[in-house]
Amino acid sequence: MYAHLDVPLLSAFVECWQPDTSSFHMPFGEMTIMLHDVWYILCIPVEGGILIKSVIELCSQGAAGEAETEAIAWIWLTLGCTLFVDKSGHRFRPSCLWEAWIYEYSLCFRPNRERLILDPVSPRASTWSVSSFERADTRVFALRTRLDQLTADEVTWLPFGVDLAITVPRTAYMGWIQHRDIAEPYMPVRVLRQLGYVQIIPPPIYRPEKAVRPWSSLRYVMQTSRVAASDRWGMFPFDHMLPFLSLDDVAVSPSACAPEYLEWYARHSHPRLLNTDALPAQARPSRSNTDYHSQHCVVDGIPDMEQAIAAHAEELEQIMREFRLTD
Repeated sequence: MYAHLDVPLLSAFVECWQPDTSSFHMPFGEMTIMLHDVWYILCIPVEGGILIKSVIELCSQGAAGEAETEAIAWIWLTLGCTLFVDKSGHRFRPSCLWEAWIYEYSLCFRPNRERLILDPVSPRASTWSVSSFERADTRVFALRTRLDQLTADEVTWLPFGVDLAITVPRTAYMGWIQHRDIAEPYMPVRVLRQLGYVQIIPPPIYRPEKAVRPWSSLRYVMQTSRVAASDRWGMFPFDHMLPFLSLDDVAVSPSACAPEYLEWYARHSHPRLLNTDALPAQARPSRSNTDYHSQHCVVDGIPDMEQAIAAHAEELEQIMREFRLTD
């Protein structure tokens, strides 16, 4: 069913993903899928409300039955032309935004384009010519090694040209992106090179209202205010916009970053997948969401939060020591 997907490549990139920052942590810094990527790769609008809701509203001018039929037809047409773009039995193309995004930015993983002359109104995801993929474990390991060796100069930082914030203004939005009960942080200040600016040390990440992991589960429960996410989205571009006046355009190399950025990044991230050095486990930051929030985030309006967390942790350790003595 999923033979058209390069599963080993996607799996290797999954291991680079950090949910705290909603970005891929590469050896040279962070990268992520931005709103202008969605527009150029899939030709799906990023402004307004939910796409399907907008489609239904557009189709609601007719009779009730006709409106529903037209909405379903429009949705399937959009999906068929962007996400499931190949219907042939002997040739495969990328069928997801994520895989096409990798091809646009990563030269070393890029297949050939079927069409060299790109139609500006057609989804770029439909232009790649991709054959079936080897799915052996050895290829996954080889891709991990290649990702660890990837350099900033091998990345096509501006595959869609310059002035992206003019073409797709919403890509400069800073806040939460919400769909139904899901809210994810969107922080373009962490990936400035994808907009043509010198990468600087970013501000603290957006903190959710709650990030806990129940004892009976291996997954974290993340909760964010839906009202706050909606308000931030609605106040753009008057607020919650990337501060372009304080940023520096890249002069020579699109991969440019501030001198202190890479040192900061190495201390706060996991720049490589394979542990080829002899650093002890304590030298690496925890992958835990809760640990990251408590160690690296500034809590607005609650200045004593970190001290309170440390005090509760010490109290819990004392209780556990007493429990062991009485056991």
